[in-house]
Amino acid sequence: MGDILRETLLYDFYGELLTKRQRDYYELYYLNDLSLSEIALQYGISPQAVNDALRRTARLLRRYEDVLGTIAQHAARVEMAGRLQEYVSDEENRKSEDFFEKIIYMAEEIKNGV
Repeated sequence: MGDILRETLLYDFYGELLTKRQRDYYELYYLNDLSLSEIALQYGISPQAVNDALRRTARLLRRYEDVLGTIAQHAARVEMAGRLQEYVSDEENRKSEDFFEKIIYMAEEIKNGV
């Protein structure tokens, strides 16, 4: 996964846990593609101060993911949902006697995040 994509996912899942200033810097840099200098000019600080703030914020977001694992759980559920969709789409599977039991089992896996 690319760095910017990962940072964007981290922000999507944990952005609300940041301060307003952290969110502002992050959005301007990663979502609006402003340079450190452009952000620094808006806030009357040095580009290095913006860079430091972004680095601290990125570390904080990674720490949230390390502890909570929300992105990893989401990715696992998406993968399981894809397997369920493939299973249901297969004509041979639909003919099996335990078709509905397997669907229920797979749905429970998705629900429980297994």
